[in-house]
Amino acid sequence: YSQSCLCAAMNLEPPDLSAPIDVSNMPREEGMSRAAMRRRAEEQVRAQQNQSVPMKLARIYNAAVTHIRHHLPMVAYALGEADGDAALVQLVHVEAEKRSVDILRESMAERELGRTVRRAEVVATKVEGRYASVSGKSGDELDGGMFGMDENNIANVIMGLGGGGDAAGTDIVARRNAAQREDCGFTIEVGNLSDVDAALEEWALCMQHTESYERFIRHAVKEVIKARKLRREQKREERRRLREMEEAKNRDDGGGESALLGTPTTPRKTAAENEEEFDDEVEERIEILPPHTALNEVAAEIGGYYSSLERCLLLASLQRAFVHANFPDDSTFTEVAIGNNSGGAHNSFYHGRRAAPLQTNLVEECLFAARRSTLRAFATGHTGTASAAANVCVDVLGRVLL
Repeated sequence: YSQSCLCAAMNLEPPDLSAPIDVSNMPREEGMSRAAMRRRAEEQVRAQQNQSVPMKLARIYNAAVTHIRHHLPMVAYALGEADGDAALVQLVHVEAEKRSVDILRESMAERELGRTVRRAEVVATKVEGRYASVSGKSGDELDGGMFGMDENNIANVIMGLGGGGDAAGTDIVARRNAAQREDCGFTIEVGNLSDVDAALEEWALCMQHTESYERFIRHAVKEVIKARKLRREQKREERRRLREMEEAKNRDDGGGESALLGTPTTPRKTAAENEEEFDDEVEERIEILPPHTALNEVAAEIGGYYSSLERCLLLASLQRAFVHANFPDDSTFTEVAIGNNSGGAHNSFYHGRRAAPLQTNLVEECLFAARRSTLRAFATGHTGTASAAANVCVDVLGRVLL
């Protein structure tokens, strides 16, 4: 019965839209017609058909958690002596793990995650080689400046010098667009920044759901083990009291005769005590869940792929920041807060007005990209992924930005 209820709650097969929808069991709001109820039911069916991977995992994990929370106290009370609580946790975890692993494996194969990660690693190596390899060279050794443009030309464009203001601005826009297209193959091999960022958000959400379920099921296992220990201690205490009562009764019955005969009594372990010690040793060795499950393996594999994609996305974001800094306009600079200067960002040299000193947004853009990557990795709750993402951000910022 428990397994049938659990499987029904975890069922992800959407109902057939061609079949008539029964709205007799749906809650009806005041003033709602049956046609409106039927339309709402059809919308729910369509939403169920278009479920994303995180939504499917959330439904499976929520069903498993709800089932354990509802049934575990009753099973522990009624069948605790027969290890019914441990069997219930094992049953729920097996059903949830089988479905979630299949969904994750199918999604990885459908999106060709392994192949995409291999292409992303090649692109990341090219981007890092473009910027990190020039850190030890001087500007005279590089063609067109450190990042593809002469520093004097950048200053002339910012300050409106060198003549041909509108032509220079148009040239900057054209060169920026050309530089953005030369992104070491990131757009072709991996995708544009927004699509990769959305994919990483989805994988991070999958890992977050999986890690939350993993922590809950481990906590349930600990509670079951704790309950088993409490029951064992309670039984041990009851046996001890019964022994003491029997010994006291024996002393009262045969104490006088033993004293007259002069035979000393030596305490010996009874068969019940030996059996109790043997049961304690056996119960300590019972394993409800293995230390590493198939779900842990899939989560670790996704975490490795996720870290590689996050590194590639971070390098691509830094590359875009450098392109914006090398082909600047008003949006790439902000005023330095000095004294009572309160002018806006548009009061710049482009408009021919004297404004406060300007500073580039390059560092802020790079740090924002690193902060977004690390926070997203930390939100997964997976320690290996969070550690890898933090190490990647530190390494990339040290090699590229500094």
